[in-house]
Parts: sequence; structure tokens; C-alpha cells
Amino acid sequence: MSNRDVVVTRLVSSINQLNRWVDIVFPELRQVFKDIKAKGAIRNPSSISFSPRIGEYTAS
Repeated sequence: MSNRDVVVTRLVSSINQLNRWVDIVFPELRQVFKDIKAKGAIRNPSSISFSPRIGEYTAS
């Protein structure tokens, strides 16, 4: 197996892991952004500030 094949295999594996993680942690993100690797999808979650009391809230 050539170096290129190894790199491509690892890249595809990493992208699949990222997609799986996003689907588990942020399922609503797919409804807003088709491509999670786009600038808006990457920049948006990091720019949202959460309340320090967020742990006090529970889902009903």
C-alpha cells in the first residue's frame, strides 16, 4: 500500500468519525448546514456562548 493510499484511508476515516460525532452531539446541525465542514458550520458553534447555569436545566 502506498503512502497516498494510507493518507486517503486515514482522511476518510477521520471524516467519518467527525460526521458520526456531529450526528450524536449536534443532531440539529444537519438541519441547518448541509456541509458541516463549511465555514459557517464550523464558526457558529464556537461563537455561541452558553449560560454557566446550563447544567441546572434538564430535559423534560
